[in-house]
Amino acid sequence: MTEVFDQEAKLRGKTIKFRKWKVKDKKKYLENIKNIPVSREALIYDCLEDKRIALDDEELKYMLIQIRMASLSDPIDYTFNCEKCNKDYEFAADLRDIVTMEGTNVGDIVSGDNVITFGNITNKDFYQDLFLSADTYDAKELVDFMLHIRSFNGNDGFTFEMLNEYISEMDAKSFEDIFEKWMNMRQRVNNVSAVVCPHCGHEEWYEFDALPGFFPPSWRIE
Repeated sequence: MTEVFDQEAKLRGKTIKFRKWKVKDKKKYLENIKNIPVSREALIYDCLEDKRIALDDEELKYMLIQIRMASLSDPIDYTFNCEKCNKDYEFAADLRDIVTMEGTNVGDIVSGDNVITFGNITNKDFYQDLFLSADTYDAKELVDFMLHIRSFNGNDGFTFEMLNEYISEMDAKSFEDIFEKWMNMRQRVNNVSAVVCPHCGHEEWYEFDALPGFFPPSWRIE
């Protein structure tokens, strides 16, 4: 049966076409819930028209939200307590309106004599293997940083091991400067949005990082 990819999301300045979740995706996800690569296939990559596209961790988060909201439609429900009038109120969050992608993975960063050119990742399996095997947040950030590098001082013919050696030999201050600039430049999910109290009209800003009810009860394994 021919699959129809009738949903769209904007990413990297272009349109990404995808489809909604199907019963087979739910089955594959539940059977492999502890296998992150296979779970990602079921929830994200299997639903994309272009299954070869290599997405980094932030892009995967963004596409997961886009696919979920298109598939289930219903918003995520929150209960807030207003910091001004101290009254509770309900808020239904449509994450398609709230969650955006900001920044870019493409460009040059200069620090001292070093010029590093960054771009989107190109090998999804290699990225995923290294990223998921990193055992700390900092290690994952470093892997993500390195795998976005396209050239190092004009050299684009390096292996990952060679790049790791280049970076290891860098002056610590220069590396920290480049890494900080990368973190400020890089594309990432922005999930901060305003919520307004219906009782007094007070506006607060909330980070929608916790997503209660993201999957229906039947998708959960206790």
